[in-house]
Parts: sequence; C-alpha cells; structure tokens
Amino acid sequence: MDRSHPLNIQILLIVLLNLLALTLPSGPSQANPVEQSAASRHALAVHLARQGKYSEAIALLAALRSTYPASQTFLNDYAAVLNWAGMHEEALRLLADIDTAHCPEYVLAALAASARHMRNFLIAENLYKLGQNRFPRSPDMAIGLALVFADQQKSQEALHILEPMLTSHRDNIGLYSALISAYELRREFTKALLIYDKWLAVAPHSKEAYRGWVNTIRATGAATLATALAMQHQDFFSPDEIQALTGDVAASHIRWGSLSPVTPAQRYKETDQALALLDGQLATATLAPAH
Repeated sequence: MDRSHPLNIQILLIVLLNLLALTLPSGPSQANPVEQSAASRHALAVHLARQGKYSEAIALLAALRSTYPASQTFLNDYAAVLNWAGMHEEALRLLADIDTAHCPEYVLAALAASARHMRNFLIAENLYKLGQNRFPRSPDMAIGLALVFADQQKSQEALHILEPMLTSHRDNIGLYSALISAYELRREFTKALLIYDKWLAVAPHSKEAYRGWVNTIRATGAATLATALAMQHQDFFSPDEIQALTGDVAASHIRWGSLSPVTPAQRYKETDQALALLDGQLATATLAPAH
C-alpha cells in the first residue's frame, strides 16, 4: 500500500531543486575566473604603486598590458605609474595607444608631466590644453601649462594664466610654487616673497617653502638676513648650504668694510634693520599683473 502523500512529494521536490540550485553558477553576472584574476592583479598593482613599490606594480601592469592589449583601463594605469616612477620616456611611448579624448584626468596629467620632464614642450602644451578643455574646473591643467611656458622662459605667458587664479584658487600650493617660478624668472623677488608669505601661512612647517623663502631673500642680496633665518631651521639646510650662506655674509662685510659687532646687544642689529626694510617693501608691494 502506497503511504506517500502528495504534499510530502511536493516538499521533497522543492528541497531537491534548492540543492541543485546551490551547485549551479549564479547566472551570467558571475565573473569569469580569468577576468577575476586580471582584476585582482590590477588592484594589487595599483595598491603597490600607491605604496611607492613601483617596480612590482610596473611588472604587473606590463603583464596585464601584454595579455589585454585592448584594455584602456590597464594601459591608463600603466602610463600613470610609469610617470610616478620617473620613467617618463617609457610613459610617453604609450601615448599613441591611449585614448586621450576619454582617459581619466590623472592619466592625461601624468602624460603631460612626462612630456614636460622630457622637455617635449609641444606635446606637453597640447596635452595640458586638451586637459583644460576636458576638465575646465581643474586648476592642475592650467598650472601645468603655465609651467611649460616658464620652462621655456616665457614668464609673461605663464603669469597671464597664473595671476588671475589667485582670487579663485586660494591656498593652492601648486599655484604658489608656479607663480614663484615665474616671478623669479623675471627677478621680481619682492612679488615672489609675497607668494612665499601666503604659502607659509597655509603650510608653516613646509621645508620646501621655507628653503625657497630663504634662498629668495638671499637672491635679493640680504645675506645677513638669509643666514639668520637659515640658522633658525638648520635641519632644512645642508652643512654646505649653511657654509655658503655664512660665506655670503663674510663677503658682504669685506665689501662694505664692516666687522661683526662685538656686543650681544649689537649682534642682531643688522638683521633687525634688514627685517624692517623687508617688511616695508612687502607692505608697499602689490601683485600687479605682468606687462
């Protein structure tokens, strides 16, 4: 006699179907194991590059580029990491295969920077101009283009780009650095010092800014002041640099026939006078547009 009940049979069929579903692929959205492996290697390469382990990252990206030559994603990051690693010539070799009309901003910026480093100014200028058109809200492309002009001693063209940006991109250290380069090309040291003042207000512990500030003061001929300021942060300067600065002071004293003051009260008299003079110059100076 058959004791099976229709309800029991239905339950048994549902259980069997559920077990069968667990053994089957989840559907077309499941990643191909090979593609999953490529994505994992790509993610690892990017992680290594961000840690500064460029050799390992480049090896992974080169292999991915070889295996997947049509992938713009792998190619883009390969070019960017080559730039980060300072392998500018190798990065530029990839330019012809990169879709610069659609690649990410960081890739375009990396290629332009590599071209600038290789002093291929025509390519660098074209890439930065393309970047300005594609990413009009990004200051980096405009700053990069200005630096290309500065590299070619075209300080006026550089300043026409940079000076209007001061009102809309305050506290941008890249902008400050580029402006200083352009002003110092024109030997407009007072204007450069005004920008250093802005930079140090934003980043008071910046070694780069402090060193540049001192060296620009030195370039004005204020050897005593430059040396006094350098001595306040001797860890920012090498022993040879300190020696060169003190040598400037000695040479200045010899030229003017002056001797070091002998009393503590007089020791920093020249420094105080130089600081007062510098403060007066900065107070009256303006960042008028270059002509």
